[in-house]
Amino acid sequence: MLSGDLDQADVAVLRSGYIEEGNTGDDAVLDALSAYVRTETFEEREQGRGYIDRAVLEYVKGRG
Repeated sequence: MLSGDLDQADVAVLRSGYIEEGNTGDDAVLDALSAYVRTETFEEREQGRGYIDRAVLEYVKGRG
């Protein structure tokens, strides 16, 4: 289960175009986060799987 600073509102941002309908697993969220980071041109801030850069997190939170 996901934990930490990425909350349900942030996951909702990812669901709005990066997660397929009905796919609710953590792997889907982590894949969506990686795709989101690359789409929003934060490639240089991409962290290891399961981690999120603070600037990217703040950007996601601002979109919610």
